[in-house]
Amino acid sequence: QGERWRKLRTHVQEKMMKPKSVTVYLKDQEAVADDMINAIYRMKNSDMEVNDMRDFLYRFAAESIGVVCFDTRLETFNSIGVKSEVENLVSAIKALMTITYNETKGLPLYLLFNTPTMRRMTEVMTYIRNLAEKYAEKAIQKSRDFTCSTEDMQGNLIPYLLSKEELTLTDVITIITEFFFAGVDTTAHFLCYTLKSLADHQEVQEKLFQEIESLLPNKSPVTQEALLNAKYLKAFIKEAHRFHQITGGTCRTLNEDVICSGYHIPKGTFVAVHTHWSCTQEIYHMNPEQFLPERWLRESRSETRHPYASLFFGIGARSCVGRRFADQESLLAIIKILQNFKVEYHHEEFTSLRSITLTPTSPLQFRFVDRQRAC
Repeated sequence: QGERWRKLRTHVQEKMMKPKSVTVYLKDQEAVADDMINAIYRMKNSDMEVNDMRDFLYRFAAESIGVVCFDTRLETFNSIGVKSEVENLVSAIKALMTITYNETKGLPLYLLFNTPTMRRMTEVMTYIRNLAEKYAEKAIQKSRDFTCSTEDMQGNLIPYLLSKEELTLTDVITIITEFFFAGVDTTAHFLCYTLKSLADHQEVQEKLFQEIESLLPNKSPVTQEALLNAKYLKAFIKEAHRFHQITGGTCRTLNEDVICSGYHIPKGTFVAVHTHWSCTQEIYHMNPEQFLPERWLRESRSETRHPYASLFFGIGARSCVGRRFADQESLLAIIKILQNFKVEYHHEEFTSLRSITLTPTSPLQFRFVDRQRAC
């Protein structure tokens, strides 16, 4: 909040919320998705399972948003089992998720004093942030070493930010680092539950596969046209957001008094918009307990939906600035996985914790059956 936030947000929003901004990175992010698929092929065991898909999805999310923030490939899938700075980054991201889970599952003692777990969390967050700043500084220097065309400045994030005279170098590094920091856990966790929905609803998975095959036959490279026409896939993404609600809602501290539905809410009050609740109510969604991507298809829609009942990325000036990137990464991951595998799950229901995000707390041992074998 505040004037500095407003200045930084204005420049990021006018750039990142435009459709063209995300299409610039389509091919690079598709290459990341291809690397994940190759890693699944390499790492599957005799039961055709990956020991814990969370690890792969953290790598995929970090690598995908890293392409945008750092204008380079982190090569997270090539660092598996290798001692390196990148592998330390992946380990730190996973450690942060575990620490967050451990600190939020019990009494919030961290509100009273600096607990050992909170100190460890601060240490890990500082490590990730410092490394992200290091990569950001390298990307900025690389951009300055080359003459950028007008198209580069309008397309790629870093040249665009550097072209803004109102932004200091510190501002640019802050924007890039925060964008990276925010773009890993939510995307990775969303894809965890998306895979579970695929495994639980084989008929939905088959419809998705047929649509993908019709738009991108024989594992064709992904095009912007195909993404625009993937109606059932986009409906599936929306339903996965509604069904799982990774973030649960939006929280804000009011900077002025507000009258809401006749209630006076004073300045300084912490307010949570509980979209997880609205996404599960019969008055807003027919049969909310059922996973039905069809509810989002215009031609088969049989319910009148309240426009604010499903705000997956927020709304207005404080809405998620990375939503287009999150959607593109999710679409690419699902397309590539279904082009190559049929997804199954044959273990006990995995456990979850709702803390900052909905977080899986048990290994995700999905079975990836090769499409040739599944047919």
